[in-house]
Amino acid sequence: MKRACLERIIRLCHEHSILIMADEVYQQNVYKEGAEFISMRKVLAEMGEPFANSVELISMNSISKGMLAECGLRGGYIETRNLS
Repeated sequence: MKRACLERIIRLCHEHSILIMADEVYQQNVYKEGAEFISMRKVLAEMGEPFANSVELISMNSISKGMLAECGLRGGYIETRNLS
């Protein structure tokens, strides 16, 4: 997604107190020329107040997709922001 779209999602979720679950597992697998992966975590942090410290985010990632090219192995992690 483009950054402007991610920012709109964050604003909407802030307005309606909606938790964001971002699947960022395939961030290394962008094949369209000129396209880039933009992390929801990064956009949320860079938007500053009131978003960065209030919008709830669960970001999911993996070490078995794209990073090490070990698709048969399983390993992943989640990062959370602002969960109470």
